[in-house]
This record gives sequence, C-alpha cells and structure tokens, in this order.
Amino acid sequence: MLTSLKTRGIGSKALLFFLLAVGISEYAFAQQYTMEGLITNSQTGEPLELSNVVLLYENGEIYKGTTADINGLYQIGGIEKGRYIMRVSYVGYTTYIDSVAFLSGGKNKRKSVRLNPSDESRDEVVVTYSGRTADLDAGQKKISRAELARVPTPAGIGDRA
Repeated sequence: MLTSLKTRGIGSKALLFFLLAVGISEYAFAQQYTMEGLITNSQTGEPLELSNVVLLYENGEIYKGTTADINGLYQIGGIEKGRYIMRVSYVGYTTYIDSVAFLSGGKNKRKSVRLNPSDESRDEVVVTYSGRTADLDAGQKKISRAELARVPTPAGIGDRA
C-alpha cells in the first residue's frame, strides 16, 4: 500500500503526519458529557434554589460540582467518560446519593432530584440585645465624654476643628 501511495506522490512522512494529526484530533475531541436537571422539595414540588450538586469519583474525591440556580436548575458540563457518585444536598433536607455512568456511545444525562425534608432538628441560634436602641438610628452608637477622651489623637492635642 505504501508503494502505491508513493506512486501517487504521497511520501511516508506525509502519511505519518496525517495519521498523527488524526490521532491527536481524535484525542482532543474526546466525548464529553453534560448532566442537567431540577432539584425540588419532594413534598411541595418547590424548587430548591442554591442546592449543591457534586459528582465524586468512586473513591469519594470531588470531580466536579455546581449550585442550582434560583429556579432549582443545575448543569454540569465537560464530564469525562466514567462512573461517578452524584451527591445533592441542601440545608434542612436529607442528602441524595446515587451512582451515574457516562460510557462511550452514551448520551448526556437529565437527572432531576426530589429532596426530602430532614427530620433532624438543628440547634437554634438566638441573638438578643439588652441595650436601648430607641434613640439611635441604624449604624449609630452613643459615646460618652469619657470614652471620647480615650480616643487617641496625633500628639495628644485633640481635635481642634
């Protein structure tokens, strides 16, 4: 075959270059996948905005992840061929875990998840303030003369404005 190519004016270097170029382009354009879907509350059907969606390698290391938008929609692109663990979480809900596979000849995945509200009770954080705030606007604080006197000034001369 190489002899017939030489008679047509194609040398072995050109053939090698062609085969190398085809091999590199095949590697560069390897199949990448996209996974998208909707995250909702299983009881109300309402979207869970800002829920976390993570793909993990099978050994538990993080591969890729994203956050759902305000409509509960997420999308992860550029996923290489392989098997992964999908983890979806949202505060106050039970974490969803499932395996997903992107194999050769496969398609992009659409996977919507319905999260169940968690039965676990979270410790409450209560913030209280016992001082008087009626005489102050937001961002203001009353300072006594004694506190004002303790404010450092250049060369200890005070404010002469």
